[in-house]
Amino acid sequence: MKSLPGTSKLLPPGDFSASNAKNMLHSRFSLKCCLFLSFLILLFSVQELKSQTFSAHITGGGNISQLRGDGSSGLKRVGLHGGAGLSVQTGRQTEVGLELLYNERGSTNNFSPFSQSDNQGFLLRYADIPLYFSFKDWEYRDSEGDTHFRMRFLVGISLGRLLSSKIEGDPGAQEEKFEKLLSALNSTDISWLLGAGVFFSPRWQLQIRYTRSFNPVFVSDKNPDIPANDLLGSFITTRISYHF
Repeated sequence: MKSLPGTSKLLPPGDFSASNAKNMLHSRFSLKCCLFLSFLILLFSVQELKSQTFSAHITGGGNISQLRGDGSSGLKRVGLHGGAGLSVQTGRQTEVGLELLYNERGSTNNFSPFSQSDNQGFLLRYADIPLYFSFKDWEYRDSEGDTHFRMRFLVGISLGRLLSSKIEGDPGAQEEKFEKLLSALNSTDISWLLGAGVFFSPRWQLQIRYTRSFNPVFVSDKNPDIPANDLLGSFITTRISYHF
């Protein structure tokens, strides 16, 4: 059934058959279990490391993203970012962290794989689990005599799961092609990331990250009936974190 012009259409990734719907529900349940178990494993591991310390944090901010191959240049899609994480101190200036994040990515409304029209775009919602190593520098002593490091640099990898995909705007006569493209999107994302942050206090941090996918979200060779290029995602995150 067609949607009214100018309205958005929410589409889950994957085929729309009953069997695939069942598989999709099963995969989402498995993802939630994996996320929960990941945090339990990290928490229990930390409790066993008596000589080390751990900390938790919550974070929120925004992304600017793009899909390379969408016919548009630059990071133009704006989306939300948020989540929580745990980190284990492995040395005086080093730590390993694990996070559970929600990220909005995609293509701005001049996505043009099938035509030169500029009235449609993609919004992709992901659950991401980044694992990173960070190095702290610039030790600072406050007025009370306590010390902390003001700078943090990090590198890591991230495993993501596509939660939903959305057509924005009116695809017009290309609606069927857009639906086929969305149904063929890769539901698993593997990325690498780099970041840097500054602590304004021992608990508050402003951080910028760059994340880029290893694997395309859409592979044209696997879908010869869909006339679109490979789509490779990347995004920049600006966020504020509070450390407990």
